[in-house]
Amino acid sequence: MSTKNGIPIRPVPIFNITQSKLEIDLFIEIQKKLGVGKVYNNRQNVIFVVKSIDETIEVLLPLFDKYPLRVGRIGLVK
Repeated sequence: MSTKNGIPIRPVPIFNITQSKLEIDLFIEIQKKLGVGKVYNNRQNVIFVVKSIDETIEVLLPLFDKYPLRVGRIGLVK
């Protein structure tokens, strides 16, 4: 833990996915199925957010291990 002006600071990792507001039903279903995170929306976007380190480690990381992300053209650039 570092300090800024004598105040302890602890970084908090946040996982989020953002899509068009048209995908709100999908994001709500993802949140229900996983049992973690929250769904937020604004005028144009919907966002699925997980702020808990424990939920990220226990739920999200095993999911990505089981279903690795497919890499598009950007991933091929070195």
